[in-house]
Amino acid sequence: MRKLLYIFVPILIAVLLFGLVLFFLSSRKEKGALQVTSKPDSKVYLNGVQIGQTPLCKCELKDMLEAGEYTIKLVPVSGDSKPFEQKIKISSKVLTVVDRNFGPTGLENGSIISLSEISDNKDAQISVVSFPDSVQVFLDNSLQGQTPILLKNITDSDHELKLTKEGYKDKIVRIRTVLGYKLDALIFMGINPEIATASAAPSSTSSAIIS
Repeated sequence: MRKLLYIFVPILIAVLLFGLVLFFLSSRKEKGALQVTSKPDSKVYLNGVQIGQTPLCKCELKDMLEAGEYTIKLVPVSGDSKPFEQKIKISSKVLTVVDRNFGPTGLENGSIISLSEISDNKDAQISVVSFPDSVQVFLDNSLQGQTPILLKNITDSDHELKLTKEGYKDKIVRIRTVLGYKLDALIFMGINPEIATASAAPSSTSSAIIS
């Protein structure tokens, strides 16, 4: 009997330990990082709960967020600009970057950059969506088309995205693509302040200027 106990007890303990490890791994939720910057500084809310103030980076393992969809809201601590609110996605093991430049209505601009896995681990892609749409997209000074656009077979390296549209201020975003991932760029463009100023000025040839 003792010999049987010596044989089966270690096996039983090993099975229990293996089961606990599997339970721990299955119950542990994947996490991702979030970086938020703004001008001027702003309070940062996620799903209605304040998590800090810009510049903010939930980049340390202990501070990272569970993967999933959130509603982010930025409330400027100075000035009278309207708060910014948008849906974002936190993906496992990658960084989501939110940037916002506040200003008078129509002049504000910003970007949300995130990564999502794709099935082809030998490809890197870039998806660009903009407000407004039908914006020209340049990748490393080469015209790619108009938004919304999906670019495939991109080199795994640093790149420069430039968005241009008549009547709007150019928006430049520096990014880094990764093999096996699609970089999602959501770009908010602001009206060109020179045109906005000109549209409010009187004209000697007409009663109104349309921009």
